[in-house]
Amino acid sequence: MTDTQMTGCSWVEAPAQKYQLRDSTKKSDDVKKSINQKSNHSVNSSTTSTTNGYSSVTKNGVNDHSTLLTSQTRCQIEFDIAWDALIVHSPEGQWSNIAPLRVLSFDIECASRKGLLSFFYYC
Repeated sequence: MTDTQMTGCSWVEAPAQKYQLRDSTKKSDDVKKSINQKSNHSVNSSTTSTTNGYSSVTKNGVNDHSTLLTSQTRCQIEFDIAWDALIVHSPEGQWSNIAPLRVLSFDIECASRKGLLSFFYYC
């Protein structure tokens, strides 16, 4: 957050072609177990639909995104992006309000020299 001047509750943008969506229909084993315990319904249909100009094929009511990475959480939208690809808006003017649409959280991955704990653990 410091390197990009990002503040808490700030607005960020993920530019097109800079991120990779994760497939919310392919969950990690732990997430699958949790979801399956709460939901016992099935849909039996195959359709093709177009959303925002992108075509998606569904099998049994589930999007077929065989090239996407497996989702690791129960988030509605999950994607991977490099930290320096995000566009961070400083909290001034139109960007000074908290976004009303989504709650965004992220996981910080830290690297350090061999044999030392990363700075993240010292915080």
